[in-house]
Amino acid sequence: MAICIAPFVSFVNASPTGFVLTADDVNTVSNTLSAFEGGGISLDEITVNRDEEWGRKLLTYYVVHTNAITTKMKLPISRCFAGFGKYPEAAALAQDYVNVYSNDWHGWRILAGADFFMKEFNGALIAYTNAVLFGDDNSYPALGLTALKVDRLDVISNTLPRLLALKSSKATNRNQALQLATVMIAYSLRTNQKDVFIKAVEGFDPKDILTHDDVAFLVKQGCNEFKGKDIDSIQQALGTATRDKPNSTTTNAPSP
Repeated sequence: MAICIAPFVSFVNASPTGFVLTADDVNTVSNTLSAFEGGGISLDEITVNRDEEWGRKLLTYYVVHTNAITTKMKLPISRCFAGFGKYPEAAALAQDYVNVYSNDWHGWRILAGADFFMKEFNGALIAYTNAVLFGDDNSYPALGLTALKVDRLDVISNTLPRLLALKSSKATNRNQALQLATVMIAYSLRTNQKDVFIKAVEGFDPKDILTHDDVAFLVKQGCNEFKGKDIDSIQQALGTATRDKPNSTTTNAPSP
């Protein structure tokens, strides 16, 4: 169960700039950025809902017309840089953006994701913390993963009620719920908290757990570490699901 770090459109194997812009391209990009500046189109409409060619046009326009780029326009451009794997450029522009629009979680999430991929985990932790603070519930799994990487278990402890609430929410889809559970299971193993482990696992179909090798690995590790009838029930359910799914595979997950 790979935890989503940031909503980047991945073009990492392509060249981000060097695209030859026609006069029509320049007008189109300029008008689109102006529409975003004025609130006429959303961040997703200018980035996620576009293709690689558009991304190259946008970044080429930025390189050629840097002086025409406002602070607000830096938000979609930073996300686009991240999509091409240009994380230092993405982080720099996202930082410029949040320096002005400090209460917009979109900028913090992009900055966090860029920092994470650059292994600047302490910076990512701060940025993800700000993202969730300003309303980005989707960043909680990434915040938890980052906290685990820098051994900031206090961050997970402080957000645990929210993690549990989101996991149980009808508005949370199955994959998001599993991502939240993955963080809580790893946390429970680090802190030897059986009650957190039980709450993290409960409500899932064992077959859903077994679909994701890293989640299954952590759950099985918890079943080996914790004891009790409730743990036996989880173990038995996993065993039954495994027998019903003979072609399931397992891989080693990172140590919690």
